[in-house]
Amino acid sequence: METAGKVMVGLGVGCLGFILIGVFGLLTCTMCTGAAVSQGMAQMEEEEATQLAADQEAERRVPWLADVQETCRQYDEAPNDIQKSAVFQRNQDFIRGQQLDSVRGELDAASTGHGGGGLLLRVKVGRSNYAQVGIREGNPLYSQAANLVEGQCVVFSGRVTDTFMFGGSGGGLLDSLEKSRVCSMSYMFEFFSISPCPQS
Repeated sequence: METAGKVMVGLGVGCLGFILIGVFGLLTCTMCTGAAVSQGMAQMEEEEATQLAADQEAERRVPWLADVQETCRQYDEAPNDIQKSAVFQRNQDFIRGQQLDSVRGELDAASTGHGGGGLLLRVKVGRSNYAQVGIREGNPLYSQAANLVEGQCVVFSGRVTDTFMFGGSGGGLLDSLEKSRVCSMSYMFEFFSISPCPQS
């Protein structure tokens, strides 16, 4: 009986040991996983900060983008729809006709429909982008784009014709549509020329 009791105690101690080892292992694993997740998030935040800094540096090539961002702030702070609409109209008047002359950017898209139909040309400069659709064969731009590759550094000139209308945030439909155009840095564009960046 005494031997059986010792065996039972031994088994109990052994089981408790296994349980403690398991709990310790689980805690260690959880701590390691938590540390890995934290490290991964910190790395992502660092990469995002680096990309944002690079984008903002690129955007300095388009001086009037600072005015767009200021106008977006004014729109957000306007106390009512009447004042918001006034900011919207000022922005539309300001944006149309803004020109870029020999600005460096990255070719984001150069694609055609079936059979080489109308060309879509889109260039990005930081977080802003400039697009023209329906460029037909025979247009000098079509030939200029023929030897370009997406992701390539390009130098381009042209003028803004309108803003894209992406989804904005806000209460009503009018506010959403207006905000998307006031705060957007994506533009319909008429390209005058586009070419590869000079070799440094």
